[in-house]
Amino acid sequence: MKALIAAVLMIVSVSTFSAEMGSVDSLLSVLPVGSYQGQDDAGNACNVIVNDVNYPAKALSITVSNNKSTIFKIINDGSEFLFRAYKKEFIQTERQYVDSTRSSYVDRIIRTVIGGDNTLYVVVANELTVNRDRTVESVECVIKL
Repeated sequence: MKALIAAVLMIVSVSTFSAEMGSVDSLLSVLPVGSYQGQDDAGNACNVIVNDVNYPAKALSITVSNNKSTIFKIINDGSEFLFRAYKKEFIQTERQYVDSTRSSYVDRIIRTVIGGDNTLYVVVANELTVNRDRTVESVECVIKL
């Protein structure tokens, strides 16, 4: 009986440790909850704010702002994403269709990538496509971690 219990505990613990992180945990491993100040590529001041939302459900709100614009992105746990830990790269795109023809849509995008020693490049963007015309609104920020 003891051997059976030990075997069951081993199987459960192995499957627990081999489980992949979800979208929220992956982003938090790169960009923890908090407020960060930095500069964009042009040298202008910018801010990145990461907040928990919908507690206790796992979701994050990432807001990137500079002196011209503010854009936010919601990350829901269980959503699709790309994560490369060695590059601190997290990419997620969500598409919302505007009409039934599916020729007009909005892509909401977040991307992080390592920018050097203890720095992270964060971009949040909204891309609006109407037929074949595309408008992009994005805010980027390089922050110290």
